[in-house]
Parts: sequence; structure tokens; C-alpha cells
Amino acid sequence: GGRVDAADSSVDLIARTLGMTAEPEPAYWMAAAREAFEETGLLLGVRADGTSCALGDGSLEAWREKLLTDQATLIDVLKAENIRLDFRRTAYCAHWITPVAEPRRYDTRFFLAEVPRDCIAVIDAREMSASIWLRPADALERFRRRELPMVFPTARTLHDLSRFATIDDALAHYRSATIRAIQPRLVRRDGGIGMELDDL
Repeated sequence: GGRVDAADSSVDLIARTLGMTAEPEPAYWMAAAREAFEETGLLLGVRADGTSCALGDGSLEAWREKLLTDQATLIDVLKAENIRLDFRRTAYCAHWITPVAEPRRYDTRFFLAEVPRDCIAVIDAREMSASIWLRPADALERFRRRELPMVFPTARTLHDLSRFATIDDALAHYRSATIRAIQPRLVRRDGGIGMELDDL
């Protein structure tokens, strides 16, 4: 999670990418890569020798700290480490807008990415309190048991992902799909306030 920063629209940054699709606009892809790196240490990038990026070599950990303390931007990291952002195994998969009646509103894009097997997530405690790898169906089951709190868009996106047997199936679907903005409506029901969606 996070937001698009001004630096995410850098022409130099956007030029150092592979595999980005036309939608949404490039700054959202850059923000997704930057936020994922800041929060989990996973950088969706490839070095000049073709190897994937992880925190293991120490230099990326130092760069992540500089990003988190506003001492550097993502383009600084990519140039210094000779890395290109690699979105060939990433897909734009959802676009949610907060209902009109809510006082705090968000316009949020979700991305799906395959993480190389040799990469290990290392969370930053300033960004998140815990992490766990779960299949979408398992995450939803914990949600139903009230063991894993989620906001509605996250639960619905995981529900959509749970129908795919493999990451290849999910990426193939979303890489060719048209993603429509989803804006739920708040409705009053006997049991309280609920959300209503148009057919997706």
C-alpha cells in the first residue's frame, strides 16, 4: 500500500522498465514497485547480468533505508545498482474507488507480481507489523474465521485471484484483461450498512 509520489513520474525512471503494459499510467507501476520494495524488500527488477534483485547483498538494504528516509528516489537506486524494473511477470489486476459517502476516500490500483523463488521478503517494521505467505483461498478462509482482518477491496481481489490454479493462469488473464474501476455503493440494510456492486 501507499501512494504515488511526484518522483514516480520521472521520465528517466519510466525509461528503465521492461514489460509494462499500457494501463494504468506509468506512475502507478513505479509507485507499486517502490512501495513493494520499501515495505517488503522485494524489488521487481533485473540486473544487467539477468539476475533478480533481493536484499541479500546488503547494498539494496542500504538503498531501502535511504528511500524510507527520503534520502534517495527509486531512480537513484536503479542507476547506482544498474537495475531495470522488470514488469514482465507483473499484471494490473484491480482498480477500486471508495464509496462517495465515506469521509476518507481512495482511488487504488492493485497489481499482481510473481516473485522469484530465491527472493525473501524482509518487512520494515515502520511500514508493516507482520507478513505471511498465503494462497488466496487460505487468506480468505482466515478472513471468514475473523483471524485475518481485511478491507472489502482486498478480500474481493483475493476472491478473484482464488479462481486461478497457477500464477501463469492469473498473469495471462490479467495481462489481457480490461480493468474497470469499481466503486461500491453504501446501502442501508436490516443488519446495518452494507456495500453493493455493479455486476463485474
